[in-house]
Amino acid sequence: MIETKSIETGVSKAIDIEDVLNVKKIGFRDFNVDIDAETNSDDATPNRRKLLLDRKKTYEDSSVALALFFGDEYAIDVSSSSENKINLERQEVLKSKFTKDLSKCLEEEEFEFGYKSKSESIIKKQFEINALVTKNWLNEIFIENFQNEKILIGLLRILGRFSEEIIFPQGQTMALAALMHKNDEIKELGIRAFENWNSQTSLQVLKNIEVEVKWLKDYLSQVIKDLEKEYVSVN
Repeated sequence: MIETKSIETGVSKAIDIEDVLNVKKIGFRDFNVDIDAETNSDDATPNRRKLLLDRKKTYEDSSVALALFFGDEYAIDVSSSSENKINLERQEVLKSKFTKDLSKCLEEEEFEFGYKSKSESIIKKQFEINALVTKNWLNEIFIENFQNEKILIGLLRILGRFSEEIIFPQGQTMALAALMHKNDEIKELGIRAFENWNSQTSLQVLKNIEVEVKWLKDYLSQVIKDLEKEYVSVN
């Protein structure tokens, strides 16, 4: 819950983080911005919600008082501690409402090229709401299920489909951890993720790891060669 205080009456009120995501109108008084968030209307697309939350985040970073309209007008003191509370609340929502379903999907789904799985849809939707918290949530699932090969395999396949910028740095950390797993398929998916991210960072990472199995070593060498063609200057 987030503690708020009425701008006009001084009455305090606790607002659940889910209400923040479903609020109909958010007003930034100091900037004279009036953002409609008709989440229950046909306009409530993921892109619309992302735009709203991006704008909210911009003003949060400036420690602007955020006015939320719940019949009465309430303001949140957007200090760093308040922002931490929002993120912690969101993390708890993900744990309690989505972890079980996501884990089940990761264990049971067959991943096909060009097809968006249910688990990938769940993750992408949460990224649209709060990317930072979602990355931490996925990292936690990865660590807690390091012994569960099916979950790791499913998660790594999805992570490799995100752009390097969006998934950084938790995605790269998970891919690196995968390279230390005893399962060779998981190691392969760790390499494949860096291959998909296709960057100078990927090249630097892959040049500094070692694998023992011959087919993995051959695959790693080929990926490094391909990346070097793109990122190493020819004198």
